[in-house]
Amino acid sequence: MNSVFDLKHILTALLVPLLVILTSGGFYINFLRQRYMGQYIREDGPESHQSKAGTPTMGGLLILVGVALGLFGLILIDSATLSIYTWLLFLVTFVFGAMGAVDDYLKISKKKNKGLSGYSKLAIQLSLGMAVGLYLFDIQHIQSTDFFGRFHWNLGLFYPLFTALVITGTSNAVNLTDGLDGLASSNLVISFLAMAALLYNIQQYHLALFALVLAAACAGFLWFNKHPARIFMGDTGSLALGGALGTLAVLGGIELWLLLIGGIYVAEAL
Repeated sequence: MNSVFDLKHILTALLVPLLVILTSGGFYINFLRQRYMGQYIREDGPESHQSKAGTPTMGGLLILVGVALGLFGLILIDSATLSIYTWLLFLVTFVFGAMGAVDDYLKISKKKNKGLSGYSKLAIQLSLGMAVGLYLFDIQHIQSTDFFGRFHWNLGLFYPLFTALVITGTSNAVNLTDGLDGLASSNLVISFLAMAALLYNIQQYHLALFALVLAAACAGFLWFNKHPARIFMGDTGSLALGGALGTLAVLGGIELWLLLIGGIYVAEAL
């Protein structure tokens, strides 16, 4: 097994975010309840969903803390577990998370399901996705994607745009999926574990470890998000985690695998 993907690294990646979220989740939920940081349900949604109004939201912050501490734990035991791709993934995840947090806060302060405009969110997502694509295209000289292990599809100058669309589309598709207790978080556990296996198979060990950290954070959050949900991840979590999933696929050059790994998200978006 690779030196940055041995049992020590795997256990750190899985246990740190999981234990952080499981031990602090109850306190965080009480904190949100005391400040009336509750979810506002879409007016056009099913009538049965209205009973969930007031359930604490912005649970994505808890997930992001777990992810950050998981990565910090990996750095402490071996700084070699980080790479430029790891930092790119970290950047996308936390910028999207910050955008989602602002969106969630505006919904709470306005007391209705209206936060940042869709155009504003799209502009941020596409811009950051394009920046990642341009870095890979111009600095790493990448301009193709793997076609299910059969051949490499050369996209040429369209590669940065393709990257931006993958990251933005995945982020928004996961956001659309986050509508029922445990739906997004449970599927994300499976998706990140599958992504970790694929990335390990192509020897992208740093990214595979990050995928395990994300899977563990989602698993810890699922304990509080399963039916009946005590907390929702909100846009803080769904936009960040969707962006992370899309960026993992882009950095690994396995974007088309998202059609299978993220089948639920594709169906929700359609």
